[in-house]
Order: sequence, then structure tokens, then C-alpha cells
Amino acid sequence: MLQQPSLESLRSSAERAAHPAPSRQSKRGVAVALILGLLFLQGITLTAALSIVWTAPSHKTDVADGSSSPEASPAAVLSPTQPPSPTAQA
Repeated sequence: MLQQPSLESLRSSAERAAHPAPSRQSKRGVAVALILGLLFLQGITLTAALSIVWTAPSHKTDVADGSSSPEASPAAVLSPTQPPSPTAQA
């Protein structure tokens, strides 16, 4: 008497035929695509950062007092061109 395959074995062989295991070549292709995508995103990020730096105003900041203009520095406030205050003379 011939033995018929069970329903489970038919289903599992049909699933294997419909969804074959990925080969090494396709895994390598996915890895290469991911790496290239990440490099592309890094290029976009670097370009954006450089464009911000290039378009920023080119004034120097004084780190000691946190001001960005010479008018606000303590040396400019106490310049000799200003007349001395009456309290300083007494």
C-alpha cells in the first residue's frame, strides 16, 4: 500500500518553495545597500553642518566675558575717553 504524505509535510514544503531562504548574495546586497545609505545620510549631514558654518557671521567672540561685540566688553566700558564719575573723584 502506498503511503500518502501528511498535510503538514505538504504545507511545509509548499512554504519552503514560496519563501526560499535568503542566499549569501542577497544578504550581502542588503548589507551593501545599508552601508551606502548610511554614507549618503552622513554626506547630507556634513553638507548641512558646513552650510551652517559657512553662512554664519564671522565675528569673533570673547570667551572671557561671553560678549560678542567690543562695545560690551569691560575695557570699552572703562575707556579713558569717558569723563570720570563724581564718586570716583571723591
